[in-house]
Amino acid sequence: MNKAIKFGVLSLLALSLVTSALAFGQNHAARDAMEAGDYGAWKEAKISELTEKRFNEVRGRHQEMQQRHAEIKEAMDQGYDAWKEAVGDCPMSEQITEDNFDLFVEMHSLIEEGDLEAAQGLAEELGIPAMHHGMHRQEKGFFKGR
Repeated sequence: MNKAIKFGVLSLLALSLVTSALAFGQNHAARDAMEAGDYGAWKEAKISELTEKRFNEVRGRHQEMQQRHAEIKEAMDQGYDAWKEAVGDCPMSEQITEDNFDLFVEMHSLIEEGDLEAAQGLAEELGIPAMHHGMHRQEKGFFKGR
C-alpha cells in the first residue's frame, strides 16, 4: 500500500530533479551567481523564474502525481499482478517479484507506521538500495528523517 506511494513519490522526485536541472541550466544568471558564491544575485535570478505560469505547471504535475499515487495504491491493494501492471517497467519492478511482493508490502506498511529501521532491514533483504527522498532527507537516506 505505502509502497505504491513511495514509488510514485520517487518517480516524481526524479521528474522534478530533471525539470529543475533543465531549468537551472537555462538560467545562466543563477548558474553564474552560484559559481560566484553570490547569494543575492542567485536569489534574484531564481525569483525571476517564479511566475503564475510556472506555478500552474508545477501544480499540474503535482496533481498528476497525486492521481498516479492513488492509482498505484489501489493496484497494490489488489495484489502483485495489478501492482506490476500499474508500475510498468520501472526499475523497482525488476527487484519486486510475485514471491517477494508481500515482503515489499510489509516494508511499506512499516514505513507508514514509522518503523524505519525495520523497513530498512526489509529493503536490504529485497535488494533495494538506500534511497534518497527529498532534499531535506538526502543525507539521511530514504528510511531516515521521515
